[in-house]
Amino acid sequence: MPSKRLSAPPEHIPGIPPRPKGLERATRNAWNQLIEELAGKLYQDDGERLLELIQARADQYRGASERKEAGRKRAAELLAKLASREAIATPDPIPAPENGLVPSADLEGFLAAVKHERASFPQRLVPGQTVCLESPGQQFLWADDHPAAIARTYCLQATQGSAVVCDLTRRACARHLSDLGNGHERGLFYDPVAAKNICDWYRDFVGLALLDWEIFVLSSLFGWKRASGLRRFTEAWISVAKKNGKSQIAAGIGLFGLIADQEKFAAVYSAATKKDQARIVYGDACRAVHANPALLEYVREFKTGRLVVEETDSTFEPLSSDLRSMEGLRPSFIIADEIHVWENRSQWDALTKGVVSRSQPLIFAITTAGENKNSFAGTKYALAEKILTGVFNQDETFVVIYELDKQDSFEDESLWCKANPSLGVTIKPEALRKILAEALEDPSGRAAWLRYHANLWVTFRQGRSIPSDKWEACKGPDCWDGLAALEMRRKFLEENATTPCWAGLDLGEISDLTCFACIWPRCTVNGEDHEVMTVVPYFWIPEFGLLEKERQWGVPLSEWTRAGFIKLVEGDMTDPRIVKQDILGLIANGPGQLRSIGYDPWKAKVLCSEIAEETHMECVAVKQTPVELTAPCRALKDAIWQKRLWTLGNPVLKWMAGNLVIEPEGDSGGIRPKKLSPNEKIDGFSALVNAWGRLLAAPTSLAALANERWGGDNPRPIPMI
Repeated sequence: MPSKRLSAPPEHIPGIPPRPKGLERATRNAWNQLIEELAGKLYQDDGERLLELIQARADQYRGASERKEAGRKRAAELLAKLASREAIATPDPIPAPENGLVPSADLEGFLAAVKHERASFPQRLVPGQTVCLESPGQQFLWADDHPAAIARTYCLQATQGSAVVCDLTRRACARHLSDLGNGHERGLFYDPVAAKNICDWYRDFVGLALLDWEIFVLSSLFGWKRASGLRRFTEAWISVAKKNGKSQIAAGIGLFGLIADQEKFAAVYSAATKKDQARIVYGDACRAVHANPALLEYVREFKTGRLVVEETDSTFEPLSSDLRSMEGLRPSFIIADEIHVWENRSQWDALTKGVVSRSQPLIFAITTAGENKNSFAGTKYALAEKILTGVFNQDETFVVIYELDKQDSFEDESLWCKANPSLGVTIKPEALRKILAEALEDPSGRAAWLRYHANLWVTFRQGRSIPSDKWEACKGPDCWDGLAALEMRRKFLEENATTPCWAGLDLGEISDLTCFACIWPRCTVNGEDHEVMTVVPYFWIPEFGLLEKERQWGVPLSEWTRAGFIKLVEGDMTDPRIVKQDILGLIANGPGQLRSIGYDPWKAKVLCSEIAEETHMECVAVKQTPVELTAPCRALKDAIWQKRLWTLGNPVLKWMAGNLVIEPEGDSGGIRPKKLSPNEKIDGFSALVNAWGRLLAAPTSLAALANERWGGDNPRPIPMI
């Protein structure tokens, strides 16, 4: 039995006594067992008593007869004294050393810091605020070198334009700042103590001097929590160009999960399609262990290729894509490396299904851009874009993407930092210049340069016509800023129930949505007239297969149906009879005074013939050719660029705007709406373009039509065309 004891007894306050360093494994296990056995009845200066109790029990079970009896009596006496205590109430707040931080000069001290951070979290919450306190009155008053302050400053510089970042990075930073202000309303809280602890981990044990962007990533992943104290983010998607140090960051996260995360029997895996690739992150972790004496004493490296912490029975090892080796795994941390070469989601599903039994798992995906738009990584990237652009709300997923923007020149060195946030540190500008010069000489190397050093999905992102910032600028009138989409729609329809509008229909059946889109060339808002196009779409989708479509398309269809943006139709196809009855209701009761309906004759001819016959509504077949669609497509694009379109924040249409291609094609330069893959739906725009075509064909000026009102009880009959 080691004779080492606590050199200086801590203050007599409630809590777990610090365990002495250098204990044998059996003693450490006995210590941990007593801590659980006597939970709530210990003071921080009970360490000597616990060691004496452990020694007495050891004598009881292993000593000679006299020593065994003496050990039994002493163990019973000590245990009775400790167990007879009444439950010790934890003071409020939990006492902490000066500045609210537990010293972490060594590994034992750091582990104590993490325990204190988590134990004190409930007492550091501030009612009605998102940011927790380190000590009273210090919210947003951190020192300049505090990780929480560095991350916030980084985000402010990105969003205010003083730092050169791409649009998606700016959105990730804006998300962080927005959540700092109102995250508590959704049960999200930011813990600056946790942010400091993870950055201290890298400084003291991984040996990595963190850059500002890395501090932003790490402090977000570990600083954001839920009210329970568990981490907010269970999944992260980090996309950055090659040679920016992402493997070292991943290795540090893996080691934290192995050693400091306090998950019982932690299991950390570095996963890739090939074992050699998986060993890159694992190898960086091993080097960090061998370079730090404290880690080297605590962690064992086995020749079989894994790191082990025997005290907690925790492991860290690399995995390849052999699915059989993943059956039955219960990962606590997953480092998924170079996702762009994962051909399908089988490996991802096999790995991630095991995290459900963990209290706060972390799936950390790192990658550079790929080239296959229909790959698993392409789908994940599309989902990441939707999270950052607000199409998909997923509070548990952290996303940051570093890339050149679509309009950027890849030869402009001042913009390289958008895709290379570690430029000048882990990768030198002169190295990129040399690679670029070679790529310019060889056209086949240009795509590789764009992928690896501009971090662009060259084929995947090609052709998108509507930038997200252009679309967001068309959300609605300034006086409605802050209103939810449904509230804007309600107010608009109330004020414009008698204003002429035009409609378009795109009828889907099984694999698509059905959309009936109405547009107003002029409208009234708060009693004032506005010369601006306004669109209100109505969507239908079959109930059967909804969740499968949600998974394939990567959008929250269930949430949209519950909110009322999409109507759920029973069965496995959208029944045209239901669509017909709903449209008849719209014609009779609003949304406005419908003047004409344009439709795709391929599927909707019978339906629209019946509508025309029953209502005398003008229904016109719109051929889906560039001859018919070029003019309305150009008018639509012009309205978006000139901010003369209001979408009223409809999230379904926002998603489809990111899928839309409306660019000239062929020698004729004609235009018609297109999508780049089967899962990127544009049904709302197909209907909208049909409606716009009918509006452009109106026989009188838009201003005159917008001021007209239907007169009398019997509108003039208009035949079906």
